Amino acid sequence: MDNYGQYDRERYLILKNIPKELRKVLKENRAYVAGGSITSVFSNQKINDYDIYFSELSKMNNVLNFLQENWSLEPVVSTENSETFEIFTPIENKIDIQGNPEKINIQIITRQNCIGIIKSVISLFDFTIVQAAYSFEFDHFVFINENVFLKHLIQKRLVFNIKTPFPISSLIRIKKYLDRGYSINGIELIKMALLIRDTEIDTYEDFKIAINGVDDAILKDFFENNPENEAFNTHKAIEKLDMYIGKLFEID
Repeated sequence: MDNYGQYDRERYLILKNIPKELRKVLKENRAYVAGGSITSVFSNQKINDYDIYFSELSKMNNVLNFLQENWSLEPVVSTENSETFEIFTPIENKIDIQGNPEKINIQIITRQNCIGIIKSVISLFDFTIVQAAYSFEFDHFVFINENVFLKHLIQKRLVFNIKTPFPISSLIRIKKYLDRGYSINGIELIKMALLIRDTEIDTYEDFKIAINGVDDAILKDFFENNPENEAFNTHKAIEKLDMYIGKLFEID
């Protein structure tokens, strides 16, 4: 449903930090914003960064080329899942104490299973409060269920989506939401536990995929030290993780 004009304030908040030139490129390449920034504007919170998604790989590459070639930017963070660029917000919006425009992170989502049409992608997001997006192409918001999204956001209630492919990551993400005042009931935790139980992890590559996006930088060496095709044993993996984390935080 076209909701242009219905959410003018939220649309303004999404767009105001993105320079017009970049907005034009994102529109031309059918990009859309999804995730935390959408939740932020609908709950009157500050946007920390933007997760930018695409329906086609070629469109994503066009935007990456624009940022790197036209704007001569290099990623400040690069992972298997995304490329993060730091850009200046339009100067009329935010000025820091030195009189310079503030910066914000634009995260280009590169993971293959996150490239697709808007509803097919956000229908797999883990909680109802993140199942929304803003389309640059059509200049409106897209929801899986608009009423449920708004209701659960107002209630600060976490309701788990059993279609999500990464329930272990969702379990870890709960802490972030609890710190922000959200709540989750026992039934939702049981749903997560049952889905985690059905997650097939036969190798360390499977394990790496299952914890998609969790502490990529911290666990990088852990996975490099454990061959992707090595058979996975839960208890041995826990022992290895404990030893790895212990050494990581040792003081010489």
